[in-house]
Amino acid sequence: MLLSSDEQTRISRIQPTISDIVQRYTTQWVLDGNIDAAWDAYVGELRAAGLDEITGTFQQAYDRFFKAKN
Repeated sequence: MLLSSDEQTRISRIQPTISDIVQRYTTQWVLDGNIDAAWDAYVGELRAAGLDEITGTFQQAYDRFFKAKN
């Protein structure tokens, strides 16, 4: 599945922030637990950082890939 240069740019702009959030929360949960208490904040931070945009971008590329195959 190929991404356009615009799609690659959008993902490369957002991905580092997403990775930082995931790593920070994962470390916190391994050390302290309390996943349930922090889950909503975790999802909120991911969405605020652009997770929905990344998901949508990959979905568009996936749809385009399978449309081309048929």
